[in-house]
Amino acid sequence: MQLMSEVKNSTSFVITSLRVAVVLLSLYSIALAAVVVTTSLEVGGVPAASGIDLLQTQFSSVVNSGLDNRSGTQPESRLRDGDGSDTTPGPRVSDGDSVTYYFDVSSNTGGYNISSIDIFLGHWGTGRTTIDDLDIHFSTVSDDTDFSNVILLGGSSTSFNVDPYDGRVRVDDGGANLARRVAAVRITFNAVQNGWSTLYEIDIIGSSLIASGTIFRIE
Repeated sequence: MQLMSEVKNSTSFVITSLRVAVVLLSLYSIALAAVVVTTSLEVGGVPAASGIDLLQTQFSSVVNSGLDNRSGTQPESRLRDGDGSDTTPGPRVSDGDSVTYYFDVSSNTGGYNISSIDIFLGHWGTGRTTIDDLDIHFSTVSDDTDFSNVILLGGSSTSFNVDPYDGRVRVDDGGANLARRVAAVRITFNAVQNGWSTLYEIDIIGSSLIASGTIFRIE
């Protein structure tokens, strides 16, 4: 009887430990950060874009829902070339447009930690330099079709209506991760100042994870 009691207690302890581990892993995967949205403008131009963000180094595919090359601007691929300047305009973004970026998880099977997202936008004139309502969701390597995980809901930027009328909108958490084990990121522009603006670049900054059993290692 004593042996059976000890086995039962040990089993209960193992089950409890597993449940705690599952909860902790879940929180680790999708914990919502204390997100901050800031805008930046440098005299004579916009802050420099990254040349080594995940859209340039780990890009797999894109689902573009609305961004287009109307009025002589460029297609969505312009947003992934490392150039955040307004020398060559990118696609036009209108209210309700969204873009979903999938990363390479064939080699980096643990997905990616995301630390910041930069959106470069503006127009050659005042009145189209603000994102009024921005949502950012992500999916994880557990299910890359589930975008119920939230980075930002209803975010907004401040205007930079001074020449050259464009700048960078950054979404971050002061150096902490915005999301973990990420497979894809979806950015939805619910409302843009006066209905539309022009995008120049999108940088998604992060680091890869390699899965080994149930333990994840940051490269």
